[in-house]
Amino acid sequence: MNKATPFKTYAHALPYVLSWSVLALLTIVGMTRLPTALYTPIDGDWAKWNVEAIFDFGKVFDLSPHSMLAGMGSMYFPNLPWLNPGALALALPIEDRAKDIVSYAIYAAELAISIVLLARVIGFSWLIATVAAQIYLYVLFPPFSEAFQTYNWFSLAPYYAHVTAVLNVAMVFILMCGSAPDWRYNLMLGAGFFALFISGFLSAPFTFIFAMPAYVVIGAVLVMTRRPSGIEWAWKMAMLGLCLIFVFTSDLIDYFLGTVVTVGRTPSVPIAWDKLLSIDAWLHLFSGSLAMRPSAAAVVRERSRSVAPHRSHRWGGSRNCHPTR
Repeated sequence: MNKATPFKTYAHALPYVLSWSVLALLTIVGMTRLPTALYTPIDGDWAKWNVEAIFDFGKVFDLSPHSMLAGMGSMYFPNLPWLNPGALALALPIEDRAKDIVSYAIYAAELAISIVLLARVIGFSWLIATVAAQIYLYVLFPPFSEAFQTYNWFSLAPYYAHVTAVLNVAMVFILMCGSAPDWRYNLMLGAGFFALFISGFLSAPFTFIFAMPAYVVIGAVLVMTRRPSGIEWAWKMAMLGLCLIFVFTSDLIDYFLGTVVTVGRTPSVPIAWDKLLSIDAWLHLFSGSLAMRPSAAAVVRERSRSVAPHRSHRWGGSRNCHPTR
């Protein structure tokens, strides 16, 4: 009886080991045969250059790494490598193509493990969780995305893999937090959730913000359908409150507001007023005449009139205001 139990265990685990081994082998071979599927030319190359340049010029955990090409600003998209193991692989002292393969292998492992864990915590069996993770990689992850011609966002921006994995595991921790009878276990789960939240923000502050709302909605639905106890609710709300405290006390709000000001420097006319609510635009559309369209000089004069008083008020003097003749 004792000998049969290990045999049954090995027989049960064998399909999982074989399926993951085949997936890993096909992934490595495919990456070798289709190197352009990794860090795709233009966007993917820029993502790779972004990481490698931050290694050379940036400081650890600096959300605005200095670029010698950008004067007072920064040309680097703030997807930082310091807490991203797939990006850290690009600093390995090995051949360039080998670095790409190692980097994407790490991203694939992050996705696979996180999907299996999330599926198990939601309530799916090991079989369903494994099949879900493998289908996800087979369809969406390079080099298979190149073969199936699916959306190649992992080739263009591989940091999405790390952000997705972080959010998957964070969902696991927040769903489990508060459900254990031992407070120390709940504390470890809460600490893990908080650490992943910080990791997501410091790895990709903008990407993380836009990827997070879907997980918030799905997580809220899953929690409410389980009808947790009051103690479990308290644990979960405490973790979420701690995350909000981190956001408001770490100058992240000032960082985002500064970024908004930086990218919003060019004066513009709202699209709704300029296109949808403009009588001239509709008349020009139906008449087909160019007479209704204002000339470039008229546009410049109009914008000069609107910008000049703003500059005068902002810089405190009429000497900065140059009236248009």
